[in-house]
Amino acid sequence: MAKIAFLPITAPDKSASGNPTPARFIITNKTDSPLKVYWIDFDGKEVPYGEIAPGKTLAQYQTYSTHVWEVKDATGTIGFKFMPTAYGDIQVGIAGPTFVSFDETITHTALGEWSSSTGYGVIDVAKSLGIPDTAPDLSLKGKNNNLALDLINAPSAWQAGYTGKGVKVAVIDSGIAANTEITGKIIDGYDFKDGDTDPSPANGAYKDHSLGVASIIAGNHGGNGNGPDTSGVAPGAQLLNVRTAGPDGGNLLDIAKGIRWSVDHGADVICLPQQSPDTGTADELYSAIKYAYRERGHLTLRTPGRGKQRCMENSRTKQRRTT
Repeated sequence: MAKIAFLPITAPDKSASGNPTPARFIITNKTDSPLKVYWIDFDGKEVPYGEIAPGKTLAQYQTYSTHVWEVKDATGTIGFKFMPTAYGDIQVGIAGPTFVSFDETITHTALGEWSSSTGYGVIDVAKSLGIPDTAPDLSLKGKNNNLALDLINAPSAWQAGYTGKGVKVAVIDSGIAANTEITGKIIDGYDFKDGDTDPSPANGAYKDHSLGVASIIAGNHGGNGNGPDTSGVAPGAQLLNVRTAGPDGGNLLDIAKGIRWSVDHGADVICLPQQSPDTGTADELYSAIKYAYRERGHLTLRTPGRGKQRCMENSRTKQRRTT
């Protein structure tokens, strides 16, 4: 099991450059006092990086294995340095830090082997719908994503009538870029980032992120007759394009507004393919989720892997058949 070495606060360490390995870590404050977090720069100087209130967590997703970090409280009772040589949760108590590794573990369950990194592995659409997997495999000739669709048994779902027809899926993200594979599926949208009715993505980071998500959901199989023959898992679904983020990120208030707008415009599924190092709960976001639950029926939250993407589904419609 991977571990992190904790050094005394007096250790004369400083961050090193060169060819470091990207790293990340989480710190959980289990004491009764605030903890201050510092990055020790290449000259050995403290660079303030935030404060962790009692019972709260700080997640640092962008650092390197050769960088030195420091944690201490105001009284000097707690103080240590470390290098993020392994990914896990650094739990700081009165007696000092302990490390809980996030290395993959395998647990044997009645449903099969469960991985702490990948869950139960590749999903089985047919099995989840309770239908037989009897559809023939799709052709692997040409440029397509048929292998992936075959692996999750999507063709059997389509054969049984589960194509997403009549279902509205809201993608709350950085804005779906125009593309012939999915443009005809977008029936409405709004831009909460800029406050207008054009939810097109901005140039820069994440410009095509929403397009990738939308294509996985509702891409047209052979829809444009030109280029790769790709398909979404629910090619009959309709899309709501809700922009709440841009190259500089977004905020929880706009996401909350996007959830409410999606509900008011008939969303059966709300997909939030975003992430944030913020582990707190915003009142506005909590209220919006309650609103979705109240207005659209039972709500399911899905978290793929250990990321912070969220997908909310109305269980009354998520398995709707075509007519």
